[in-house]
Amino acid sequence: FTFDKKGDVLDYRMLLTGTSMNCGGGRTPWGTWISCEEVNDEGQIWEVDPHGKRNPKKTVLGGFDENGNRTGGKFESFTYDIRDKEEPRFYYTEDHLEGALRQFVPTNFTWDKPHRMLHGDGDIKYLVLTPTSANNATGTYYWTFNKQEGMATAAEFFPGSEGIDVYEGLLFFVTKKRNMMYTLDLDSNTWERRSTKHGAFDGSPDQLTRIVGEEEILYYTEVSPVQSEC
Repeated sequence: FTFDKKGDVLDYRMLLTGTSMNCGGGRTPWGTWISCEEVNDEGQIWEVDPHGKRNPKKTVLGGFDENGNRTGGKFESFTYDIRDKEEPRFYYTEDHLEGALRQFVPTNFTWDKPHRMLHGDGDIKYLVLTPTSANNATGTYYWTFNKQEGMATAAEFFPGSEGIDVYEGLLFFVTKKRNMMYTLDLDSNTWERRSTKHGAFDGSPDQLTRIVGEEEILYYTEVSPVQSEC
C-alpha cells in the first residue's frame, strides 16, 4: 500500500508472488523487506524491494546442504545488528518444534551495494543455550555450525519461536509454545527469559518489534482462542 499524509490509500500492488504461507519477516537496514515462508522443509526467505525497482529475490538465508542444494524451513521473522559495520549480523527464527534460531554473517560484501549482502557468501550459525540457574531462567550461549545442536536447544528451550528484534545490543525473541520471551545480550553472551503470560499479555505471543521513535518499547501480537490484543 502507498498512503498520503492523511492516511488515504494512493496505490496497492502485489510485490511478491509464487510463495506460500508468508509470515512475520522484517525490514533490512537498507529499506527492503524480508518475507519468510513458513512451509516445513521447503520455505525460503525472500528480499522484496517495496518500491518495485528490483525484482524479489530468494536470499541464501534458507541454507544449503553438503551438496550445495538449497534447504528450507518454516521461517518466521527477521532482524539485524549492524553496530559493527565491518561485521553485520542478521538473525531469524523458525516456527518449528526444533526450529533453531539462526545467525547469518556475510563474508564478502560492500555497503555500497547492500542489496547483495543476503545473496552472497556468508556463515550460518545456530544458537545454543546453556542454563546457569536452577529454573533455567538465565544462562550463557554460543553460536555453532552444528545444526543438530541448534535444533536440540530449540526443542528444549524455545520450540515454535516467532517474533524477533534487536535494540541497543539486546536481542529479543518469543516462543509461543512455552509462552516465554528470551533476551540475549549480544556483547556478553548471556541470556535471560521471562514469562509472557501475565497482565494484558495472557495469550500465546506471536510477534514483537520495537516501536519507531525514542521509546524503548516492545509489543506483542497476541494469538489466543479468546482474544487478540497488542
